[in-house]
Amino acid sequence: MAANVGSLTETVDSLSGTVGKLSETVDRTAGGITALLAIAEIHEREIVALNEASRATDERLNALISSVERFIARRDER
Repeated sequence: MAANVGSLTETVDSLSGTVGKLSETVDRTAGGITALLAIAEIHEREIVALNEASRATDERLNALISSVERFIARRDER
C-alpha cells in the first residue's frame, strides 16, 4: 500500500509540473496573441488613413480632369 501511495505521489508531482509548464505556455501564447491584436489594430488604423488619403487624392484628380476637359472644350469652341 505504501508503494502505491508513493507511486501516486510521484505521478501527482509529475502532473503538477506538466500543468505548470502548460500554464506558462498558455500565458506566453495569450501574451503573443494580445501583441498581435495590438499590431493588427495599428495596421487597421493605417489602412483607414490610407483609404481616406486615397479618396481625397481621387477627388482632387477628378477635379483636375474636369478642369482640363472644360479647358479643352472651350478651346475647341473657338
